[in-house]
This record gives sequence, structure tokens and C-alpha cells, in this order.
Amino acid sequence: MEAYYGNGLQLDFWKRVSEASTILISGCGGVYDVVQGLPLYFSLKSQGKEVFLGNMSFSEIKNADGEVILRESNPAMPIVCMRITADTNHGLVDTSNQGFFVEKYLCQWFREELNQEISVYAFKRRGVDKLTAAYQAVIQRHNIQLVILIDGGSDSLMAGDEKDLGTPLEDILSILAVKQARVNAILGCIGIGTDRFQGVSDCSTLRAIAEITEAGGFLGNFSLLQTMPEVQGFIKASEFIQSRMPRENFVGFQIISSILGKFGNYNTLESTHSKKLFINPLMSQYYFFDLQKVARRIKYREFVEDTKNANDFMVGLDYYRNNLEHLIEEEFPRTEEFS
Repeated sequence: MEAYYGNGLQLDFWKRVSEASTILISGCGGVYDVVQGLPLYFSLKSQGKEVFLGNMSFSEIKNADGEVILRESNPAMPIVCMRITADTNHGLVDTSNQGFFVEKYLCQWFREELNQEISVYAFKRRGVDKLTAAYQAVIQRHNIQLVILIDGGSDSLMAGDEKDLGTPLEDILSILAVKQARVNAILGCIGIGTDRFQGVSDCSTLRAIAEITEAGGFLGNFSLLQTMPEVQGFIKASEFIQSRMPRENFVGFQIISSILGKFGNYNTLESTHSKKLFINPLMSQYYFFDLQKVARRIKYREFVEDTKNANDFMVGLDYYRNNLEHLIEEEFPRTEEFS
């Protein structure tokens, strides 16, 4: 009987985490994704891990006064990665755009709420090669042993032949860049079902999880509960950042609503008051995957992984999809289909 005594049903995810002492949690698709990784950040810090934060940034930082980690070879060319702190000045002349700075507001929350000075590495949307170099620079700087990319949603799991992919550009750029950085890496998704408003089929998402499981790449999942201190910190930080941003955290709203036990068409956002939502318990669960296995499942990988900029990436993706005979369109089967 003892042959079946294990480690208390511990997820493979936690086993992978236990083997690393320095970890980078980075937003995979940008904007608020780094915020959706905060429950994990607090949990890992409580375990004594040295944890750093990054994000695929949508902030305009070309004139910001943060520490430049990597710039394209020509000094006049755009920044690829910058270290943002609570004191970073946006440097924009047009003050109407200065409100869009998730990374800085997150640093400010840590200062004001926890009296801690942290920084967030802002990665910019460049080609896979440049983004890889940026991740390598941060990895070497802190001797990172594990990178955990966090996607708010599940479009990062789309293989490429689905009818709708959501907004895959930033997610897949991040996945391929970290893959090429040759570091132990995990993809975490939270907010399953929130991408349906970008056309991502829930059925396609669950098929992706099944196929990655079959390939040995699923590391487990667990729910976030409102009684968890890590989750309470996540909610407070989300509210703080949202109060300073010009764009509502649509994905975060659905995740938090799920954590609070809301269900169905619960919607208090001004920007989406005309949309019918479907809040459900899956949205407040983290799902974790071996990043290498996720990357191997991307069917258009060979057309985009050597691209030098984001435009070339989209050209490669469009070329792949335009040459498909048909795109997969799927939804859950109805009961009568099984009779």
C-alpha cells in the first residue's frame, strides 16, 4: 500500500518551483498580466524565494528615465527592456498618455502599501531575437533559475489553426523568446474563458490543455480563494492600479469576480456594460504548463521564431493561416450529439 503514498498530492508545478531559488515572474501578453501573477509572487516570497517581476509592456517608455537594460544595436533605435521603479518618470510631453504605466503603479503600490521598493522589468514588443536577448540579460543579471510567464486568459495556448486566436502576438513572442533563452520555464494561465470576447473558443482552450497533458506538459492547476492573504494582496494591488489607469482591467475584473463567487452575467464595468459576461469558477484557477511543450505545439512556430520585429511576426502568422485549407471551429457538443 505504501507504494501509492506520494507527496500529499503536490502538483508537479510546485516540484519544479522547489528546485529554483531565483525566479522571474513576467507578464506574457502585456498590460495587466504581471498583476495577475501577484498571488504567485507573494506565495513564492513567503517560501523564501528571491522573486523578480517583468511584463510585456504597453507603456511608451522611449523617453522614460528608467535604467535601460537593452537597446537595439543602433543607440537611436527603440528600447527593448527597461527597469521601472516607483520613481521612474514617463518622460512624455503629451500628458494624456502618461496614465498608462502599469509597471510604475505596481511599484508605487508596493511602496505605499508594503513599504517595499521593488522594480519591474518592462519588455517591449520587438522581434523574437531581441526579446530573447532582453530576457537573457535579466536572467544573467539575477542568476534566474526559473521563468514563469503569466497569461491573463488562454490565447497563449492556441496552436494557430483555430478559427480565432484572440490576440496572440505578444503572448507567442514572449513564449518563443523565453524558450530560446534556454532557461527552465513555465507558462501559467489564469482567467480561462476571459478571451471569449476576442473570439477564443472555450472548447479550443480545453482541447489545448488536454493535448499538452497528453504530451506530458501539464503541471497542474489550483484555485485562488478570497481567504488567502496572497489573493487579498492581489485584489488590493489591482484596485490601486486600476484607479490610476485609463483602461479598465477587463480580464482582472472577471478573475476577481470569480474569486468572490460571482457567476454568469455579472458586470459592473462601464466600458463593457453592453456585453454579456459569463463569470465562472474556472476564471479564478491557475493552470501551469511546461513552456517548452507549449512552444512545440505552436504550428506556425517555424514561420515566426526567427523574426526581427513584430510586423514580420504577423506576416509569418498570416502566411501560415492563409495557406490552411480550413480553420478549426469548435464549441462544446450538445447532449443530443452523444445520443
